Amino acid sequence: IDMSEQEYFVKYVIIAATLGERHALSLIDELKTQLKAKGEEFLNIDSSEEWSVIDLGDILIHLLTPEHRGIYNIEELLENLKKGRV
Repeated sequence: IDMSEQEYFVKYVIIAATLGERHALSLIDELKTQLKAKGEEFLNIDSSEEWSVIDLGDILIHLLTPEHRGIYNIEELLENLKKGRV
């Protein structure tokens, strides 16, 4: 989600569903391999069984189980923020 025109702490937010903690950890490893090779710096990674957040500075990546993606509905929150509804 492009947040570059908003007063938000990152320019871009990426949200993806995982099959669980092991899948999320595998995705994080692959992201490290692919993105570090492109010069991205991993500032912080916070991970639990349901939700992992990867901070790349201007990009924030959320990896959530489908259940938690539905519960928190970050996409709707950010779209409402973009429309000035939050």
